[in-house]
Amino acid sequence: MLKNSLFIFLLLGIISLSYAQEPRVKIDLNGTWNFEQTKDAFPPSKYTRKIPVPGLINLAVPKIDQYDKLFSEVKKSGDGPMPAPRVIEPRYNWYERIVFVPKDLEGKNAVLTLLKSQYVTQIYVNGIDVGRSISC
Repeated sequence: MLKNSLFIFLLLGIISLSYAQEPRVKIDLNGTWNFEQTKDAFPPSKYTRKIPVPGLINLAVPKIDQYDKLFSEVKKSGDGPMPAPRVIEPRYNWYERIVFVPKDLEGKNAVLTLLKSQYVTQIYVNGIDVGRSISC
């Protein structure tokens, strides 16, 4: 029985080595992306801003429409009268990037990893919804 178990274990080890995976190829997506905001949940027809990724929306060039409301300094209560509450209209933030995939990687599976994405994140590749996350 011990010989049979050892033989099966060695056979499984040899089989798994024969199916060894190719080394992983990493394509870095950090850099300057196209950026735009919309009032509705539909992608913009054109992108008019650039933004560094990783980065926050306050780094968009030209600045977003509500920049002063979102990123203005708020006086502390001891410094005089409190300013009126800020009324901020919610916006959808859209990022766009064209990625060139080398010929030798065409037709292979890919894993897209997002780090530090806030609120609802939805990913489209070539107009196809490939996933979403509602966690922060």
